[in-house]
Amino acid sequence: LQTVADLPINIDHLKQTLQTGDSYARAINAYSDTFAPNDLLGIAYLKALHSYPDITPYSILRSNDYHDTQLTSIASATAIRHAYASGTDFSSQTPLYQAIMDYQPSTWDDYYPLLRHLLLTQPHDYFKDIFLVSEGIENLLIKQAAIQPTFTDFIRACTSRRYPSSRIRRIALMILNNVTKAEVSSLETVDYVHPLAFNDKGKEYLHHIKKEGTLIVNKLNQYPSHLKDLCIKVNRTYYLFHPDVNPLVRESTSLYIKQE
Repeated sequence: LQTVADLPINIDHLKQTLQTGDSYARAINAYSDTFAPNDLLGIAYLKALHSYPDITPYSILRSNDYHDTQLTSIASATAIRHAYASGTDFSSQTPLYQAIMDYQPSTWDDYYPLLRHLLLTQPHDYFKDIFLVSEGIENLLIKQAAIQPTFTDFIRACTSRRYPSSRIRRIALMILNNVTKAEVSSLETVDYVHPLAFNDKGKEYLHHIKKEGTLIVNKLNQYPSHLKDLCIKVNRTYYLFHPDVNPLVRESTSLYIKQE
């Protein structure tokens, strides 16, 4: 991983590879053997560590397959999601079992009817303005949305060497949330920190960086305006199936229209 991270990657060649339809992962493979997703993440970390020579990285060998759908003593996240969707007991695979069962997370199967509705009712020009939509891929998505009954079938039918499933999923998210190219291009650099949780040591560190000028936020209302609107929009979609725990309702009725 370090060897690949140290490679002076030719950006021009990388762009040429991407133009052939290959994903970023396949483009990187032009320089080395096939990598798993965490390997690519590790390479990104190692590249970042060029600026932090005092940090020593350690690698830990993964003992199971990323996409294994079978429950084992150490189960993949994919296997746990499959177990949840099929009603199979996975209480021995994660300490979060009860929290998951209490919350009943939404899945793409819940949102797929909404995605199909958008794909089948909006004019073609609408999709050209959606972030990540390019190369006429909207035609493929519209065609498959008309005939594929489930999201799994939709992803499988749209996936090809040119269009990896990861790209299809990302585009589906952009369409579902109506994230436009103009909206993304107007976003400024994120210059704040929103910690989700921290211990005493983390609290000490946050206090330190706050004194150095880093903006610390803990509520959506404190987000810079150029990001708040986008976050609110995405949260509204996410919490369609969980209005009882919608933080937008709890934080401020001005952010979300409560049902009477």
